[in-house]
Amino acid sequence: MIRSMNVLHLVERSLRLSRQHTVLWKLGLLALLAELVTSSVLSGPVVPTAEPSAEETAKATQLAAQIETWIIAHTELIIAVSLVSAAVLAVMLYISIRAKIGAIAASASAEDGKPMPTTRQALQAARGFMWRLLGFYLVFGLIVGLMMSAVSSLMAAIYPELLEGNSLVGWTIVALLFLISIVVVGYATFITKMTERAVVLERLPVLSAVTAAHRLLRDQTRRAVRIVLIDFGLQIAFLLFLTALVIIGVGLAGLVGLLLAAILPQTVMAAVVGAAVVLAVIGFTLLAGWFAAVMIIFWTLAYRSLRVIASAPK
Repeated sequence: MIRSMNVLHLVERSLRLSRQHTVLWKLGLLALLAELVTSSVLSGPVVPTAEPSAEETAKATQLAAQIETWIIAHTELIIAVSLVSAAVLAVMLYISIRAKIGAIAASASAEDGKPMPTTRQALQAARGFMWRLLGFYLVFGLIVGLMMSAVSSLMAAIYPELLEGNSLVGWTIVALLFLISIVVVGYATFITKMTERAVVLERLPVLSAVTAAHRLLRDQTRRAVRIVLIDFGLQIAFLLFLTALVIIGVGLAGLVGLLLAAILPQTVMAAVVGAAVVLAVIGFTLLAGWFAAVMIIFWTLAYRSLRVIASAPK
């Protein structure tokens, strides 16, 4: 963590620590849901599409009527399933956020060469930060969500006029709004990641942590932008990697399936397909958990590096 911070070195260091300490990978796997939820703002604005045709509208109306009829006929079942699902999701999210907190603290310990906690110890140590960060996620997420909704609403209002008039000014405004949305996403990402670590590593109250995060953004703007761009780049690269795996996997599975279908009974073939799907889901989940661990480590190292640089004599 020197004054001339090398962001790519932080990535390399994150990959190395994730390989050296399996507890970080386990915590990343448990923290996967929290990472997805707290990164939901990265979806960006909703880009409007062309108006549906009359035929498409009629089909959509008919489908909606069928769904409404089914819901009315199974109201009690839907309520029961919804309540159980909400309870299960709440428990999973609770464990996941605690795992993310534990991973942040464990990442700092790994970087300092301190003894690493077990997964259970990391989850227990995270208990004191859980509700503070949950409150931050709710409030800050609402603020960012309102900002993104405003941008999306403006784009939706302008888009129909563009389809008719193809105005250069209109397209310029849409491009500008999209750029603003990217800036908002980058800002939200940086403030969220820095606030999490200020709360966990510095044990700051939430408001003090948010203030510290904004101070880092103000004083280290260029480095902050580089870190956010690397974050975006890594996420895009990982999604492309998963997409390539899916394409290759589906192609190979199709070829193997054609060969097996000629020699195996249908019941056995169905079992083979089911097992293959389960294994694929497990494999992708493990990969996603590893990537979540790498990103948690990366942001923890980035936070500590920025703190060292910001506190160094000018």
